[in-house]
Amino acid sequence: MREKELYDILHNFNGFHPSQLYTELIVIDGQESSFTEEEQREFIVAYILYQQGALTKENYQKSLLNVDKTKTKLDALIKKIKGILPDWIDLRGQNATPSENNLKLYLSVDNSDLHYFATRLISKSLDKDYNDIDFKINNDQTMNRRDNVVIYCNEKNFGKYISVVEEVLSETPDLKLNAPHLLATPYSKHIYVGIDPNDGKTSYTEQLSNALFQGLRNGKSEEFLVQTIQEKQKKNEPEVRELAKLTSQQK
Repeated sequence: MREKELYDILHNFNGFHPSQLYTELIVIDGQESSFTEEEQREFIVAYILYQQGALTKENYQKSLLNVDKTKTKLDALIKKIKGILPDWIDLRGQNATPSENNLKLYLSVDNSDLHYFATRLISKSLDKDYNDIDFKINNDQTMNRRDNVVIYCNEKNFGKYISVVEEVLSETPDLKLNAPHLLATPYSKHIYVGIDPNDGKTSYTEQLSNALFQGLRNGKSEEFLVQTIQEKQKKNEPEVRELAKLTSQQK
């Protein structure tokens, strides 16, 4: 299924710049849905606490009790934050190490359930005293992305956050999930993995979409390009699974 989707996008691509192909590979065409306001407010509460350096389990639970009373204020903050962060909004624990986080977990959570998933991810991490969480979610509800959730990991905490995500997914069976990332390595039905290149400048998705764009320009067939992506995914999968197994219990 993913292979056919990738083939169709490459076959029908008429753009003239790598960024256009990137968009077609990531944005789910015709899959429009809006954020759920109540759940967005709960996420913004966590985001504000994070900005203040006060995101703890106790503070978050206490602050959630006042969400209804502060609805107008929270909505104004959401609008203000949207003006500053039109595309993505990120949240990072106090012990996160961005410079080490070269691994990514991609989840295609629908916009309608995006903040619900994010707050469960935050709560689960706080419950476990995981203070190195580092993730971002889509902040533009005009589009649904195959990477609506991106969780940044490293070779120490990779398996730990896969386990957290699996727990959240298991506890929220009605969560709406869309078509997954086309270029990343599958770990499970809904969890896909990307490994950033070492140059520190280009993301995993950018690297591969740029390579695909160049391949099309050089006359490579769509079949060849799809096969190349498949081979890369198959090569990465054993390493991804082994690393997840080795790091699932890390603190």
